[in-house]
Amino acid sequence: MIAVEGAAVELGRRRVLDGVSIALSPGRITALLGPNGAGKTTLLRLMAGIVRPASGRVTLEGAPLESIARREVARRVAVVFQEPLPEIALTVRDMILLGRSPHVAWHRAFGAADLEIAERLARELELDPARRVTELSSGERQRVHVARALAQSPRVLLMDEPAANLDLKHQLALLNRVRRLAGEGAAVLIIVHDLNLAARVADEVALMRAGRILARGAPDATLAPERIREAFEVDIRATRLPDGRTIYSF
Repeated sequence: MIAVEGAAVELGRRRVLDGVSIALSPGRITALLGPNGAGKTTLLRLMAGIVRPASGRVTLEGAPLESIARREVARRVAVVFQEPLPEIALTVRDMILLGRSPHVAWHRAFGAADLEIAERLARELELDPARRVTELSSGERQRVHVARALAQSPRVLLMDEPAANLDLKHQLALLNRVRRLAGEGAAVLIIVHDLNLAARVADEVALMRAGRILARGAPDATLAPERIREAFEVDIRATRLPDGRTIYSF
């Protein structure tokens, strides 16, 4: 679906990514973990076409990403950033509708189907479509941001710590919605810091440190204590529960 092959990225004089290769597959969720400054957000921005590699390449459905028109990329790839929504007094409905923009000709208004999508996503994420975004809490704004990305009907969803401002109920609702999207065939990358969250949601986990991918694979193997020590320089304890799940503690 989307693949990074031997990519290096330089920001200023610093090499932020160094020979990174990773592929996202349809129907699967990849959790990306690593310490601050490991290059996780830069890798996400590389996959979104926001930054370009100094070497290596990124392909989307087999074609070089830079060869695809930005509007076409936006039809296929949606991104949820950490940054808050801008202070614009749009309604929740109108903000979510912006996610439909790549699918609507510039000279045409949003149609009934677009409005139905926005209303449905607002309901799913427990948002009042008539409220102004400027009136919302940080967690509510984050849910609007997620709804706007889902409104794009993406084949690839890239998310940078989307659950950071959410309470437990809405974290679980978000993860269930992302799982449903993957079940419909989308490829998902989600940056997280919570090991238990990664183990719960991901089909596979990638660990980063200093611009490189240290390990990638099934959650239990990749989140092994020795791997976490290598990536984060901390010791953890992995406990297997009777139902087969593993929980991580410090």
